[in-house]
Amino acid sequence: MGVLGMSLLRITQTAIDGNRYRADLRLEDDGAAPLEAASEFEFRLTAQDEENLRWYLEDFLQYPHDPAPTIAAKIEQRIVELGTELFRSVFQKSDDARDLWAVLRGRLDETRVEVVTSVSEATSIPWELIRDPKTDVPLALRAATFVRAQPEAAQRGEVRVKLGIRDSNPEGGDFLGLNPETRA
Repeated sequence: MGVLGMSLLRITQTAIDGNRYRADLRLEDDGAAPLEAASEFEFRLTAQDEENLRWYLEDFLQYPHDPAPTIAAKIEQRIVELGTELFRSVFQKSDDARDLWAVLRGRLDETRVEVVTSVSEATSIPWELIRDPKTDVPLALRAATFVRAQPEAAQRGEVRVKLGIRDSNPEGGDFLGLNPETRA
């Protein structure tokens, strides 16, 4: 079971090569055996797609005057296309993925969606755009929560930080004001 009684859908993204990716899906729900599926697919944002998304999310919000709404409408259509393409690549590539989606669809509003990627791959796929073509709504807006995580944190369910400080004053003084018991 997921967090606080919610179902948990974990999408773990792995780069295969170039623009080829693997999405491992795992749905944990209400004490039932987890459902798992995997999809391999090609996905690529063009340089123009990246610039359009940046403009839409940053500039358009600050300067929504003509001709910006016309430009924004075209970008919104591309966002729909990208999100639908991503959905089909992930949830409609195999029987297992379709079965997982069939179980999840009706309770997405009670589900935590975690997208797990390495830091280096975090911006290669805009998972926030993924949308079910039947409802035409992004999963990020239907799910109870939609978050990104790093692989280690997602596996443990926790994050710990260890900070080591070494007093390195070459003149031998207590540079950081630490007493000998607190030095690393």
